[in-house]
Amino acid sequence: MRRLATAAHRMLLGVSTFDVRPSDLSSKKLVSFLLWRVPLLLLLAGSVWEPFRGALWSGGFGWIGLSCTANAFKCGRVHCALMGPLFLALSLTTIAETLGVIAAGWTTLGLAGVASVLVSYVPEWFGRRYLRSASSCESEHGG
Repeated sequence: MRRLATAAHRMLLGVSTFDVRPSDLSSKKLVSFLLWRVPLLLLLAGSVWEPFRGALWSGGFGWIGLSCTANAFKCGRVHCALMGPLFLALSLTTIAETLGVIAAGWTTLGLAGVASVLVSYVPEWFGRRYLRSASSCESEHGG
């Protein structure tokens, strides 16, 4: 349990708990900050700034979803392959909630976001970080 707590703490701080491939966008600190930490701030701001929650959450979920999807195609990161589509769907669902098309509720959407993150990291906690071998990534991307 302590190992899982340490991994979660490092994940939140953006500290790698394993060797990250050079083709993985999260291996570059500034890129990682811009692609994942900035939109995380939007999500957190939307959690406390209720009048703008719809805009902040749809933007944050969409931004992270696109970042993860791009990273999944670039390096085959399992977490990103799972979370990218989930967060893109949450972005669209948040837009629908904001427009009154659905009535899922903000708590439900927030819990869905947290659940998406947790579920998408399960394969990595069990050692499955990439969909493809390192050699196939390097040959595809000129590495």
